[in-house]
Amino acid sequence: SANIFKNLPIEGTSFSHIHLGALPTFVLNVNGAGDCLVAGSLAGLLAGYQPKDALAIGVVAARNAIQSSDNVPRDLALENAVLDSAKVRQCMLVTPSNSCFKS
Repeated sequence: SANIFKNLPIEGTSFSHIHLGALPTFVLNVNGAGDCLVAGSLAGLLAGYQPKDALAIGVVAARNAIQSSDNVPRDLALENAVLDSAKVRQCMLVTPSNSCFKS
């Protein structure tokens, strides 16, 4: 199996945080949005996507859950989330975390 954490920084190195913008949506049901965020992100990692791209896939999965009357949308598919994740990545802002903690 692939080591999905091989690109994470080693102790003593700096980290970054990522802000992913929300896609326009209508809220029908918030149940399952967090579960879909995690599931979509993990599915992206297991499919070989870089962590920031996998998170964008998770954001799309969460948005789809919010727009569905089901907790997990019946039509949720990795392929569809990957296509929509390009819109999320366009709004992505990556900031070195050490700049967040400077006073």
